[in-house]
Amino acid sequence: MLALVLALALLQPLLHARLLPPLVVAWFGLDGRALLWVTRGWLLAATALPALLIGALAIGVLRPLGARPGGAVLERLGLWLGIITAASLAALAQLVFNANALPVPELAMGDVAWLGASYALFLVAWLGVLRYARR
Repeated sequence: MLALVLALALLQPLLHARLLPPLVVAWFGLDGRALLWVTRGWLLAATALPALLIGALAIGVLRPLGARPGGAVLERLGLWLGIITAASLAALAQLVFNANALPVPELAMGDVAWLGASYALFLVAWLGVLRYARR
């Protein structure tokens, strides 16, 4: 499941590469307006990088953890954290791509707020399960 989410997160910038203008907005203010303009290549690389880092962490940290006694539960919890984090970052990247497709780029801050709140709720639940699993 993590491999599928990471593959889609890496494919996402490639699908948008031709749809974006040469200069795009990478950073938006709290009002959704453009604050930092960068080249399209920079934005595409910046949106792919988190998926690569999550994949490296899953391979380098979670696999060895699962080999330890009692580590299988922690490995699974770590994988779910990676899956939801990668999916949330891909959703945020999609919002940025959508904003850059507009004639005047403006980020949908309401959608960003819902995404952030959903991820925070997941983290609270994940930490609760982690705490229970470590007993």
